[in-house]
Amino acid sequence: EKTAAVVHQLRSEMEALRRKLEDKAQADVAEQERLATALKEREEEFQRMQDESQRLDAMRVQYEEELAAKAEELSKAQEAMSALDNVAEEREQKERELAEARERQEATAKMLAAQQ
Repeated sequence: EKTAAVVHQLRSEMEALRRKLEDKAQADVAEQERLATALKEREEEFQRMQDESQRLDAMRVQYEEELAAKAEELSKAQEAMSALDNVAEEREQKERELAEARERQEATAKMLAAQQ
């Protein structure tokens, strides 16, 4: 009887240990699945962030190119405005010279008329 009681006690303890190990194994599997899911989510988030970073880099390059093109357009427009200013100044100078030449011509004509 004592032996049977000891054997029963040992079997009960072994069964309790087996259940405890199974529970621990199930908990470990659940934790491993949770960690795998979390890792997958982090990898997906990292990929999304990497894609967004590449998209933003491409946009930055595009905007820099557009900015350079606009700066070139502005430079050309400034050169054209400067050329127009120069043409206007030259025209005004020519008009002054022409007016002076007319005045000299009129003065010369008056002087010739007075001499005759």
